[in-house]
Amino acid sequence: MYILGFNGSHDASVCLVKDGRLLGTITKERITRIKKHNNGNVDSLVNMLLARFEVHIEDIRYVSFCDDIIPGDSNNLKVLEHNDKNYFRVNNGISPQAQTCSNIVGTGTATHELFDLTLPSRHTKGCQVGHHLGHGSYSFFTSPFEKAVILSLDGSPHDYCRWMTGNKRGIKLFDFDQIHVNILYDRVASGLLNEIAIYSAGKMMGMASYGDLLPTFKYDYEAFNHNDFLAVEGSLICKLERTFTNKMNVAHTIQHIFENVIVDSLNKLPDKLVKEHDYNLCLSGGSFLNCNVNTLIKRNTKFKNIHISPACGDDGLSVGSALYVAHTILGYPREEYTNKDLMYSGSNYSIPKIENTMPYNADFIASEIAKGKIVALYQGSSEFGPRALGNRSILADPRCPKMRDYLNNEVKKREWYRPYGASVLEDHTSEWFDWDGPSPFMLFTCQVKKPDLVPAITHVDGSCRIQTVNTETNNRFYEIISEFYKQTGVPLLLNTSFNTSSEPIVETPEDALKTFNNMKINILVMEDRVLIKDADLVSSSHRARKVNL
Repeated sequence: MYILGFNGSHDASVCLVKDGRLLGTITKERITRIKKHNNGNVDSLVNMLLARFEVHIEDIRYVSFCDDIIPGDSNNLKVLEHNDKNYFRVNNGISPQAQTCSNIVGTGTATHELFDLTLPSRHTKGCQVGHHLGHGSYSFFTSPFEKAVILSLDGSPHDYCRWMTGNKRGIKLFDFDQIHVNILYDRVASGLLNEIAIYSAGKMMGMASYGDLLPTFKYDYEAFNHNDFLAVEGSLICKLERTFTNKMNVAHTIQHIFENVIVDSLNKLPDKLVKEHDYNLCLSGGSFLNCNVNTLIKRNTKFKNIHISPACGDDGLSVGSALYVAHTILGYPREEYTNKDLMYSGSNYSIPKIENTMPYNADFIASEIAKGKIVALYQGSSEFGPRALGNRSILADPRCPKMRDYLNNEVKKREWYRPYGASVLEDHTSEWFDWDGPSPFMLFTCQVKKPDLVPAITHVDGSCRIQTVNTETNNRFYEIISEFYKQTGVPLLLNTSFNTSSEPIVETPEDALKTFNNMKINILVMEDRVLIKDADLVSSSHRARKVNL
């Protein structure tokens, strides 16, 4: 049985589930090339996804939909309609079915009801899943845990967080202290950087490391339970702190509060509840793209095991809604997923014939990186989520002191204070970072043990966001890092997403070639072929020759 899943907020995506197992995903921004693209018309995404798995629209038995809606307000419902061209379209409006039955799942309780969608040839079922339940379902049903406590937290304009538990019977909501500090974080980030929170929150995390705690700011846990305080105080902080130095201090202070409120809330959970769920915790929602708080949760709470899926922002809601229908409504048994399954659930494209290429050779690629060249790696299926994890990545030498500034100023065209992550051979992680165990999705930060040797990936506070790499998850990426290790004694590379700051990560081979031509990148690896531009090293001027199909 096939289930087609959508999400209806920013980072729109579509997924396909068969008999309870996630088959694949597509994120709208990767196709339209509009960053954070919202739902709108998703016809082309559906058609692409169905064609990829040779599934016809008539094979779809259930449609699941997760929206950023106001609970209980039918005027804000989205309904799924079928048009005469034989594909689904998401439109604003109210269907007769939506008017006569409650079709929001999990907005107040863990119950669910279905509404019907009548198609020309048959009768199909549709289900709309509450926003936070979609987040929680994505995290829990893709986790390795039989049972877990679940927290969903993001910048939704309603119900700022949801607490849940998951077990073999599905997911159940429970009442506990609301967390509001995420809304303060978003409002301050927007004010400091003068852009909406979905763009600014991650930047403020990087800025925070340059600042100090504001000595005059009085932190009151209880105050963060009142929405009026959030709006007034967030606005006041932004107005009072005008110089950039003070902006850093504001960022640092809000990051500190954000971390402490969340860690404190998790530690207030009853010991019995935590123990009953085997000390397992699933996290989802855009707040957990904040790698610093994830690390503190791992180290400073009662939980021993933490799972955060790679698309924990709103792009993962399509998967969460579909898996909720599959496991909780239809009763399909849980599926096991490898890290590779979750990381690379996007599309895999055929590489066109390209002029003037050379065969791929890991020794050569590693040696060029060691000389200071910038290498883009394009291979396999695209990553699901905002992190490039070796299939749509830009790679560089972590030892070069000027590399971070060069990448920010000349290559990525982004703010100077933003740091870069590192991809490290899993077996060597503890030698170079204060970290034990895997971190496959680049969702945790840790201290760098040898910062003087790898300054390009070491943030001002001595930290780095890391991805651990092994042969099972990405053999070619592992091979390149291994060769770099053999040549330099450093078992890691600087890894950032293959895009400029104004565009989404590249999706297709055509996207990769266009971006390669327009960026100061020296080498592009496309599967088994290598393209080289006439460009000097980082310290010299850039003279690029365009590459043509």
